[in-house]
This record gives sequence, structure tokens and C-alpha cells, in this order.
Amino acid sequence: MTKNATARHCLALSTWRDVTAQRQSEKERIIQEWSERILGTPIPLMPHLTVTNVVEWPYKSGQLSARQIEITDSEPSQLLKMLASGAWTAQEVLLAFIARCIIAHHLTNPLTDPMFDQGFRRAVELDDYHRRTGKTVGPFHGLPISLKDVFNIQGMPTTLGFVARANAHPLHSDELVNRLSAAGAIFYCKTNIPQSLMSGECHNFLFGRTATPYNTTLSAGGSSGGEGSLIALGGSPLGIGSDIAGSIRTPANFNGIYGLCPTNGRFPLHDAEQSNAGYLINGVAGPLSKSIDGLEVYARTLLSLKPWEWDSACERLPWDEQVYQETLLIGLSGKRQLCIGFVANDGIATPHPPIQRGMRETRAALEKAGVQVVDVQLFDGTEGMWEMITRIFNADGGKAFREEIAKSGEPISEDIELANPQDAMSVRQLLDHGKKILKIRQNILSRWQRTSSLTATGRPVDMFVLPSGCHVASPHGTMKYWLYEAISNILDWTCATIPVGHVDLLKDPKPGNGGDFKPLSSLDRDNWNLYSPELYSDAPICLQDSLPMTLAMATNVVVITDAGTLAPEIKDEIGAYSDIVGSRSDVNAPIVAGIWDLFDRKTPTESFTAEWDEMKYIVKGTAVITDTVTNQSYELKPGSLLWIPKGSRASFTKSKGLSTIYVEQRHGEGNFKTGSEAKASCDLRSKLATLIDNFVAENPSSLAAHKRAQETLAGGNTRSVLHGDPFALYMEGGQGPYLYSVDKREYLDFVSDYSAAFYGHSNPAIAEAISSALSTGFSLGSVTRKECHLGERIKRRFPSMERVRFCNSGTEANTCALVTATEFTGRTKILVFDNGYHDGTLNFGSGDNKLNFPHDFIFGTYNNIEANQKHISSDLAAIIVEPMLSAGGQIPATREFLSFLRKTADVTGAVLIFDEVVTSRLHINGLQGFHKIMPDMTTLGQYIGGGLPFGALGGRSDIMALYETRTQKLSHSGTFNNNVFTISAALAAIELVSEDEIHRVNKLGDTIRNKISEICAAHHLSDLRITGFGSAIGLQFLREDRDLLKGLFFYYMLQHGICIGRRGFLFLNMCHTEDHVQRFLTAFQKFVEEFK
Repeated sequence: MTKNATARHCLALSTWRDVTAQRQSEKERIIQEWSERILGTPIPLMPHLTVTNVVEWPYKSGQLSARQIEITDSEPSQLLKMLASGAWTAQEVLLAFIARCIIAHHLTNPLTDPMFDQGFRRAVELDDYHRRTGKTVGPFHGLPISLKDVFNIQGMPTTLGFVARANAHPLHSDELVNRLSAAGAIFYCKTNIPQSLMSGECHNFLFGRTATPYNTTLSAGGSSGGEGSLIALGGSPLGIGSDIAGSIRTPANFNGIYGLCPTNGRFPLHDAEQSNAGYLINGVAGPLSKSIDGLEVYARTLLSLKPWEWDSACERLPWDEQVYQETLLIGLSGKRQLCIGFVANDGIATPHPPIQRGMRETRAALEKAGVQVVDVQLFDGTEGMWEMITRIFNADGGKAFREEIAKSGEPISEDIELANPQDAMSVRQLLDHGKKILKIRQNILSRWQRTSSLTATGRPVDMFVLPSGCHVASPHGTMKYWLYEAISNILDWTCATIPVGHVDLLKDPKPGNGGDFKPLSSLDRDNWNLYSPELYSDAPICLQDSLPMTLAMATNVVVITDAGTLAPEIKDEIGAYSDIVGSRSDVNAPIVAGIWDLFDRKTPTESFTAEWDEMKYIVKGTAVITDTVTNQSYELKPGSLLWIPKGSRASFTKSKGLSTIYVEQRHGEGNFKTGSEAKASCDLRSKLATLIDNFVAENPSSLAAHKRAQETLAGGNTRSVLHGDPFALYMEGGQGPYLYSVDKREYLDFVSDYSAAFYGHSNPAIAEAISSALSTGFSLGSVTRKECHLGERIKRRFPSMERVRFCNSGTEANTCALVTATEFTGRTKILVFDNGYHDGTLNFGSGDNKLNFPHDFIFGTYNNIEANQKHISSDLAAIIVEPMLSAGGQIPATREFLSFLRKTADVTGAVLIFDEVVTSRLHINGLQGFHKIMPDMTTLGQYIGGGLPFGALGGRSDIMALYETRTQKLSHSGTFNNNVFTISAALAAIELVSEDEIHRVNKLGDTIRNKISEICAAHHLSDLRITGFGSAIGLQFLREDRDLLKGLFFYYMLQHGICIGRRGFLFLNMCHTEDHVQRFLTAFQKFVEEFK
């Protein structure tokens, strides 16, 4: 070396060291300032230098408050929930993580750039937005996220571990960063990486070395080592790393956390910095977190942002919530056994004893849970993967690396194994290696397919479990072999790291000399000789879960050759639906196949529930289908395969020229439609679509209100019966029999708030009573004379109610009545009936209801005396029944059935409860008065309160005596039980009701039923059932396409300015006249003529 060359070298040395010192000084200044601000000291308290396991130090040091620990120990989904609710502010959450991040940095050195100032400014913005609007800015609102130092943030250097890039400030942030930030994420730090990224260690001369907190003498792994170490210490709830040969999973493995390496194109990465961009094996980006929850939150939420629309490398593959939930239940539900293949080694290096123990213990746990586990020799060492990948990663002979370090003069890290320049590959050699990769992928995929011969299911194994490496976290500077970590990248398989334990000195002793160990290779022998439990003390043990990017769902295949020639006269008709082939055997679920074309549309169809399993292959045209449970949308185009399992809910958002071939499994149906039936059905669907299109176009204000409500209200409203697809009408007023929508439209109301608005809307007498109560005082917190007056009037109308108590709803009245009956009888069993609806919770439409109170219910059959004989027993506490099923289809009870229940109660000593919340409007004394059958207790609600919240229960004096203070049996408190508004409105309302008025309104209902019967008979329409009693009417279509007809009827009536219940219910009110009834009947006749 010449003298001048030596001088230049010394100058370069001085330069790179100066740059490093400057960057380190700036970083430490920021950290100390924030440490002083949050922790009260510039340098937090640290454990003694001899302590190597520091993972518990954030708890033991006493420097974090209980609130900070609670926040930083929370999973990402919980953080997002608390942030969205306003329970925690973005500032509070960020400061907690910054505090823990600072402690973590002093323990293991994970940070490159503390972006605390920028992060805090963003937190302030988010809190201000939430305070002003009550909303979140997006699905990541307020969630702190750490970034590996490969992602560009405008104004912050992205170094790749090179000194020469220490001050290379990008002009723009990566698109991924911009999108996540817009969705509410807070980026507050960047984390350490190896020099050039291409190392399993985490060391560079700019920021130093990062260790694992479980044993600081061991490596944090690379190249996302800073992320792994920071997250393990709780300094970040979620980090984003990159992976080309284990760069996410090695740090996850060494730090005992979860990491996900997706397949190429699943998540966006395109504009992040990669020192190896353009290689035959592609780098990917993925999440790291202390729990699987973090991986799920990242994947689910990122995919909701539709990254394929802003990263051309991303596959158009949204998150599928249904598949996710079904996968969670596999092996637990018993419907499909899970089968896992265990891969002991990679054919080259045997994993150390702790990893083998992790494999054994995991296998035992899976088998105990009912999972089938089989041994699979997926690799035998002859694949040539190790030689191939090391050659590819040094394809340029180290030229780019040498050029980068020459810019600063920094040395080459001892962890980097740099190729010789003469080893650079030619273009032909690179192409040959590309072919080798494809061949390897095909061979391993074939081996996976052949595992079907090993499984009890007959399918290939559902996934593989294999070691995360041949050793746990390695001593600094010793990691030389990383094929286990790179296998999924070579194969382009999805792979996740799962922690399963830690090295234990007693459980993981070093095998005796030689022992039974037979090395697979010379590399294997060298690796085995490195092992010592003391050397790897406390290191995490992790395994990898990996599977091909494929779906294997079908167990039978049907091939239809030249399907287009099977029904040419049907294929080109818009909306045609023709079954072509199908099984006609007596099996419970025949298979049917055919051709289905969907009419063109620009607005969503009404949400439908799939009645059977169906698969559609898109032949031509396009469409968008939306899963209305998860709100995920999927684009359909020629070549797409659409799978709709039975029970799923969906809506076609739009379509153009869509033609499909379908296969269905029709549960419980032995025949299938053909010819004219199918065409007629699709004609009706086309007409329904037109009606819905018109509905959407005519009600923009309701649509806007609906979209806003979905952001705040669970389910979009707080009363499930009001839900509607694509949205419900929003009303802003009512007068008499009319409603007025926010879209300035008038509707003749035949819903009457599902019978609660029996007096019509804005009755002046009731309004005056409420106004008077407002002027004389409310929330008095005392008894009033008015409640006694109301009790007397109710007792006069319903003689069964010898003593009365008020509450706030029919639901509460029924609940209290059941409690009263069980307390009175000292028994627990309660007889209820199918399709009974006793308001919000006591709903027996399909048997048991998860929201029901924990009573011991027995389910009887409504109106069937013989079927209920078996329920007669001396341990019955109560029988509760609606004298007419309301939500169950407006089915009146027969007098014989109610008499049977009365006798049963008399014989058994059970309390007979009539739920007359709805039916009390049908007779001046309720249907109990009509049938002259006296129950032991009665419940009331809805219209009795004059349109305000109201409920009442009453009954025999001896039963209601349980509420007497002297008995101290039952206490029934409720702040608003006797609120002056409801009591005043109810007193005014009860004066409006007379026997003559009830008779008049009932007669109008009878007219509707009779005229509808005449219209149906005239048009030979026999599949419409007309039910109800008096002013309560039910119209039920009985045809197979009843849901379609029900939707047509509802939207057709709306188009004619008439509101009915979506399920075909009508409740007349006291404002209705014969003219109103005639208007409805005229519209009904036109409906039948057009749609019969």
C-alpha cells in the first residue's frame, strides 16, 4: 500500500467514525429528552451488568406505572378497541410505549431512529379528530407501530446498516407507510438491522449490535433483529419487518415472539429499500408481535385497505373472514379433522436438543387435542437448496456491497460472508438457477401432495410444522447456517413462527460423547458440537408452521364437457337460471349443476342467505359480490371460482354481462327447477333489482344517514327489527297515519311501530299530556298520584291484573313475570312455545336464544294440544304464551288450546302468564277477554304507554303479594318505572281507547283480510297465507321463492307510498280509515297482477 493510499484510508476511517458518532449522539439526545419527560430521568435504571436475562426488567425496575404496564401489555386488538371507544387516548398509549421503548433500548439496543416527536404530533392530531367527531380516522387509529430500517419515511434516513446512507433522507415515504398512517397508525421509531441486511445477525457500525432480552450474550437475529428485540420487551405492540431468507422469522425465533412471512405478493413492499431487489427470490413484508392477535390485526386491517389498488405486485385477494373462522374451528368442531405433517429436519443439519423437545411437546399437545400428526420426510438434503440460495444472494460477487462500503470506508462486519468477485454469475447462470428454483418448488409440492397416503382424511396434510432453525438464538457472531429459515422463501410458502418454550438446563442436557447421534453432513457435525445448554440458557424455542399457497377444499369433482352446448336456448337470456344435470335419488342433499346469468345492475341486491352449498365458475362478464357479514367485497371475472357455503350472507353489488356455470348441493330438496319455473324466478329477481335500484336512487339522505350510523351503532341501529338491506328508511316525523322521511317523502303507515303507535302519530291529546308533565316537573324521584290512577284504569280493563307493577318495556315485564312465577311456586321449569316472541330477549323463534335469561325452559308446540301432553308435570313453575303469535306470524291461538293451558296450570299449580303486550289492543279486555279465559298473570307494554317506553305486569293478589314490603320476597326497582312522562301519556292514551274504537279498527283489518282473499282467488293465487286477528294482519308467501316475493312486496308498496313490515306484517291504527284501506288494497291488486 502506498503512502497516499494509506492516508486516504485513514481519512475514510475518520470520516465514517465521525458520521457514526454524530448519528449516535443525535439519537441518544432524543432518547434522553423523552426519558426525562416520561420517566423523570435521562437514563433509566438498569440491571447489573452480570444479569443476562432482562426480559422482565420493565416490570421489575418499577419505572413504569400500572397504567403504562396495562397499556403496553395489551394486544393490538384491545388497544384499537380502547382507542376507538375513547377509554384511552392516542397520546396516552403512545407515551406508554415510548417509555417502555426507552427502557428496552438501554437493555438491548434495538433502535436506529426514535421518531418520538413526529409520533406525538400525530397522536395529538388523532385525539383532536376523535374529540371533535367521536370517530376514528381509520382502522389503525392510534396504534403505535415500529418499522424496520428498510421502510422509507420522508425526512428520516433509511440506512440498510450502511454508514454511507446515514444521512440519506428520502424525499417521499413508502406508499405502505402513507396508507397505514392515513388509516391512523402512529410510526414512532425505526429499528436496527445488519450491515446490508444480508445476515442472520443484527450488527452494523452505524448503530451497533442488538441482543435478545432473554440472554444478552445471544443474538437478536437478522435482519429484523431490532423489531424482534423491541417487541419481546414490550416496547412495541406491532412491528413491520421484511423477509427474504428468514429475516422476520429468525428474529421472531431468537426473541420468542410471533412472526409472519407471507407469500410473495400478499402484502405490499414494492417501494421499500432492499439491498437485493430483483433477485430470483423475492423479499416480502410481514408483521411481528408478542401474540398471534398482532399478526391477525395487521393482516386483516391491511387487506381491508385493498393494497392491490396501490401496489401492482399485490394479489387481489381480500381477507376472508369466513375461511378464517372456519379454519379456527377445524379440528374442534369435529366436522373436519386437522392433519399436520411434522418435518424433523432439512436433510442437512439436525436441530439442537431444545428444539427437538419443542417438537415432541408440541406434537403431544396436538395429538391430545385430537389432531392427527404424521411424520413427513419433506427434504433429504439432495435438493441443493443451500448451495443454490447462497449462490443467488452473492450473484454479483459482492460488487454492490463493496461499492456501498467504499463510499464511507467502513469495514466489513465479521457477520457478513462476502463472495469473491470472481464468483459473480453470468446471466445464463442466473437463468439456470431460476429454473432450479421452479423445479425445487414443483418437487416439494409433489411430495406434499403424496402425503395424502399418510393421512386418515385422504387429503394431503393441512400444514407442516418444522424447526425454526438448527439452533436457538446463537452467540454473537456465530450464526452461519440458515436454510431452515430460508426454505419458505425458496418455495414461496406462507410461514409463521410460533414460540413454544425456552431452553432448560435440566430438560435439555448435552448428549454424551457421540451417543446415538449420526450427522447428516459435515455441517451437521459442526453444528451439533456447538451445543451446550449453559451457552444457550433461557433462549426461546420456536417452531415454524408452513403451508403451500393453495386451497384443497373439494373431495369430489364433476366435469361438464362443453357446458355451453347443453342449454343454448337459455344461456343467453338475462337472468336465466337453468338446471342441467342433477341427482334425483332419495339422498338428503342432491347435487345440481347448470348455467346462471345475472342481469346487469349498478346498485346492490338485497342481502341473501345461501340455502345450500354452491360453487359458480365465471364464464364471461364481471361482477362484485359482498359478504354482508364481514363487509368484504370480491371482484368476479372470467376464470374466477365463487364458493358460497350454506348459511353465508352476501349481496351482488354490481354486475355486467355475468354468465356462470354452477354446481349446488341442495340440502333437504329432492327436486330442482327447470325451464319456465327458473326463468320466472329470474324475471322476478330482475324486477326486484329494479325496485331496489329505484329505492336507492330516491332516498339519498337515508343512505347517507345509514352509512354514518354504521360507523357508530353496532349493526347500524339499536333495534334489530328496523334493519333493512340495502338500508332502512330514516324518518323525521309523523302525523296521524302518515310518516315523513328525511328524503322528504310521505308514506301511509301500516306498520304503526309494530303496534306501539295504535293512536297514530303525534296524537294531540297525548302530546298535550306530555307537555303538561314537562311544565310541572319531572325526575321527581317520588311516587305520584298519577301512577295509582293508571293502575286503576288498567285493572278495570284487565280484571286478571288484581295488582299491578309498572316497568319500562314488555321485555322487562315478561322477565319480571317469570321471576315472580318461579319465586311463587318454588320451581324452575317454564313451558314456552315455538316461535314465541316475548320481546327483546325471551325470543323462541328457533328454540333456545343465547340472549335469554338462564331459566329452565321447556319448548312446546303452539296450538297443538296432543304434542304438549308430555310436558304436563308437577314441577312446572309457569306457562307463558301469546294469545296470538306476533312475530311468529300473527297466528291466533285457538280457544281450545288456551283452555288446555288453563287446565294444565290448574292441575300442576303452575302460573299461567298471558303475554298481551301486542294482543291487548285487539279487544277492550285483551284476547283473554275475547276468549273468556283468565290467566294468573298478564304482561302489557307498547301502545299502553301512548308511544313512550312502558311495561306492566300484574296478576292474582296472592302472587303479586311477593312484592309487598312486609314479605321481603321480591324487590323491583327501576328509576323510570313511574316516570311522569310515560304515566301522563298512558293516562291520556287509555282515555282514547274504547270498545267501539277497537271494533272499528278491527273491522278495517277484517276487510283487508277478506279482500286479499278475494283478489287471490280471482287470480288463482293459492300460495299466500293470510293470518292475524282484527287490526293485526300477517301475509306469508308459501312458494319456494318466498323471500324474493316478500322483498318485491315490500319495495313495491314503498314505491306506492305505503309502509308495511318487511316480513309482511300490518298493524292498523286508530287514524286509519276505509279510504286508507282501499288505497292499500288497490296497490295490492296491482302487485298481484304484475308479479303473480
